[in-house]
Amino acid sequence: ICEQCATGIMHVQLETGTPIIFEVLMVSKKRYAIQRSSLIKLKYNKGYQAALATLDLLTCFQEPPDF
Repeated sequence: ICEQCATGIMHVQLETGTPIIFEVLMVSKKRYAIQRSSLIKLKYNKGYQAALATLDLLTCFQEPPDF
């Protein structure tokens, strides 16, 4: 599933020229997904990390991109 998600996102980026940041949790147990989406320990929260990466990417643009 993760490989197909990444492949699909890659194709969209190549076709549109728009960078996309996404996060897919690949876990074998529900408790691992809960741990990796913790609101208490944000350094382990993969969605939070993706949001920070997005903000870092946006600072690379002199003007916000027109999406």
